[in-house]
Amino acid sequence: MECGICLKNGGPEASLVCAACTRASLYPLRVDHATALLEKAQLDYRIASLYSPEGPGDIAENDVLPGGIKASDATNCARLERIQTEQAASEDRINLITEQAESLRKQMEEVKREISERKSALVQRRSDRASISHEIEVRRTNTLETVQKGIQRTSHRHDKTHGQIINARASLCQEAASLADLKQRRRKTKDGGVREDYFVCGHALLDLRDLNAKITKLDHANNFTAALIQTAGLLVLCSHYLHVRLPAEITLPHKDYPLPTIFHPQSSYTAREVPFPGTNTSHSSSNTPDGSRTLDQRPLPKPRTLFIDREMAKLAKEDPAAYSIFVEGVSLLAWDIAWLCRSQGLLTINSWEEVCPFGRNLWLLFATSSRPILGKDVEQGKATLPGLTLGHLSHGTSHSFLGAADAEMHMRTWSLRSPVKTLDRVKAHLQADLSRLEWEVLDEREWDEAAQRKDEEAVLVGASRKVGAEGHAGRESKERDEKGRNAAGWMKLRSRSDDATGANVKSVPDSDTG
Repeated sequence: MECGICLKNGGPEASLVCAACTRASLYPLRVDHATALLEKAQLDYRIASLYSPEGPGDIAENDVLPGGIKASDATNCARLERIQTEQAASEDRINLITEQAESLRKQMEEVKREISERKSALVQRRSDRASISHEIEVRRTNTLETVQKGIQRTSHRHDKTHGQIINARASLCQEAASLADLKQRRRKTKDGGVREDYFVCGHALLDLRDLNAKITKLDHANNFTAALIQTAGLLVLCSHYLHVRLPAEITLPHKDYPLPTIFHPQSSYTAREVPFPGTNTSHSSSNTPDGSRTLDQRPLPKPRTLFIDREMAKLAKEDPAAYSIFVEGVSLLAWDIAWLCRSQGLLTINSWEEVCPFGRNLWLLFATSSRPILGKDVEQGKATLPGLTLGHLSHGTSHSFLGAADAEMHMRTWSLRSPVKTLDRVKAHLQADLSRLEWEVLDEREWDEAAQRKDEEAVLVGASRKVGAEGHAGRESKERDEKGRNAAGWMKLRSRSDDATGANVKSVPDSDTG
């Protein structure tokens, strides 16, 4: 048939030019394919009916299936195949169950063997335990004795080494005291007693209670400053030898720091550079914002001075603040010495009066060869310390550590563990002593000399009262003579060098003060 588009007759061998020819050539193939699909679906339906449990369905037993097979034969074959399949599945399941049973049987045998081995091991352990516990007390005692002997040997070596360290510390401190020329001098007083004076490098170490009476000249102030410098250096050196950190930090002279100072314990060891008292306190190193942020904005601690540039009375009158700081400084130095004495076993310092003679305390601590007060056990509450000697307790060794519980108890029970009480009592004593500086103690000879002075005689005013005034003056002179012969008394006098001005009042010390 001729195509209406390409005007060609279509055929199996004709070339396809247009879509109509192509579509026309595919129609027979599509019909054949649809016919095959329908036959296949019909056969599938019949086969499914034959193999279904309900039977062949609408297929009769005499029907002949494609291939010349009867439907009854196909049904029997299907049933046979189904039975064979179920039999194979049952055999597989039986084999699996058999394998599992065999595996469980093997596991049971292994568990039984393991139980048997554990029972044997348990029996062996019980036997070993019985044999071990038969002499366990003896072996335990022997082992304990061996360990204790080892500990004792180690402790003995430790104690022996610590004893050598103590001897070395004591020797160094005594040698330092000898090089500093720490000495004691005894002299008799007028009343027949014995007075002890202490010197370092030839300078007197004054009692804090006698500062107002002893420092009355510039030379006295300079000598006492030199004594304080030597004392501070000796104390710092010996505390270094003893590996002890003093509670009140002492700053020795160094660059741009010509004289020593001391800090209160609450402001000690802050690791900050403190300028010398009286100098510029500005420590700014940069004016930039970064530099200002790195600065420590906390106020600097205030050092107490250990030097004096004038007599005590004059310093108290002209600069009360400097006087107070100096008194605090020397009091803290004396308290530092007392604290060191306490930590090293010198147990006689228990009141602020015993803190004041710091020269005596230094000499007792470093310069004496025999110290019986250090050889006894110290018992404080529940803590018992062994016999304390110079160099026994320190902050530098684990043996006899000064921060341990027993040592802390020893220091905590000290009545002067805080310097506040000592500072207040020394200040109060010196302040009361300042109020007595205007009074003199006169003996009988001075009373006689005062009676003979012309400038102290009574001045008579008016001729009509001459005789009465002379009689009255005579009676007063006689009364003064009688009082002077009986006992010395207190009398307020002008300084004889300043009679013309009548400004200052001189203090005449007691004859026993030296």
